[in-house]
Amino acid sequence: MADRKPLKVLPDGGGDSTGLGEFVDADTIGVVDGGTGLASVTANTLLTGNGTSALTSEANLTFDGSTLALADGRTLLVGGTSAVTTSVTATSQILGTTSADTSLMIGRWSADNDHAHIYFAKSRNATVGSSTIVQDDDHLGAVHFMADDGTDFNSEAASIRARIDGTPGSNDVPGRLIFSTTADGAASPTERMQISSAGVVTMPSTTAVNVKVTESALANVSGDGTVYTVPFSVEIVDRGGDFSSTTFTAPVTGMYQVNVALAAYNLASGHTQGSLGIITSNRGYECYWNPYNMRHTDVNFATVSLSAIVDMDASDTLTISHTISGGAKTTGLTASTGVRSGLQIFLLG
Repeated sequence: MADRKPLKVLPDGGGDSTGLGEFVDADTIGVVDGGTGLASVTANTLLTGNGTSALTSEANLTFDGSTLALADGRTLLVGGTSAVTTSVTATSQILGTTSADTSLMIGRWSADNDHAHIYFAKSRNATVGSSTIVQDDDHLGAVHFMADDGTDFNSEAASIRARIDGTPGSNDVPGRLIFSTTADGAASPTERMQISSAGVVTMPSTTAVNVKVTESALANVSGDGTVYTVPFSVEIVDRGGDFSSTTFTAPVTGMYQVNVALAAYNLASGHTQGSLGIITSNRGYECYWNPYNMRHTDVNFATVSLSAIVDMDASDTLTISHTISGGAKTTGLTASTGVRSGLQIFLLG
């Protein structure tokens, strides 16, 4: 029996299958449908229905207890007629024109509180199914968001990546998540936020400013109530380059934490009122104080500080105002060692 070949059904053109014969290489199954056999079916192709000469009695393929495996280089394509290439050509693709035919749903029905899962797996072994431990900083998986730029799909707008974050061991795999977005005018993403294996969140692109005045800045401030804009000429930190001389410009719409401290010197007994203000494009935040009563009598200076959570729109500006009133004697600000006049700004969100 081992040398026998399977039989095939041969259509006679009249709607009846009357002939039997042996399969040979490149043979196909011809099925009669209204007198027309599916003779156009090529070798290695299974046709279930095309709307004209088709198998209408069964349009579903069912695999019971078996595995559907595609060889390397083959593509499982749902929708469309050819695979789409981005930075790679994925071997499984869902292509379509509506929400329904471009969506993937994974659902779980069970009488408990568990859920469906998506898993990414990474091994350093080059053979599928074999095991070699991963190493620190290895990539574990990534989600990429690709956009049609009018030419191709090779431009990436954003990504979420997972990497090993430490030395792994048996049942010990420390990891971190990296969130990246692409800036305007660019075609590849830059890291914006990271969650470490210890749960520490860092945002390397988030605005942070720490500036201070130089020694004897505004040394000739009048004591007659004139409002001065404080110059902060020494930049300690200016992540993003959003501060210049006297002015901070908000890079994005959000809530900003602003802290400012000034040390005024050369105070006179008539200087009984001072003000410190955070002035933005939309509103001001001010505090009032008595410079002379608050002074350190041995060196004749006083310090004042103000903090506020400031609501700013993108491109809004922020400056710091300073006023000493009640006398004609000039005063100033100091940045001497141990006495700092400075400004700190950072984005809360």
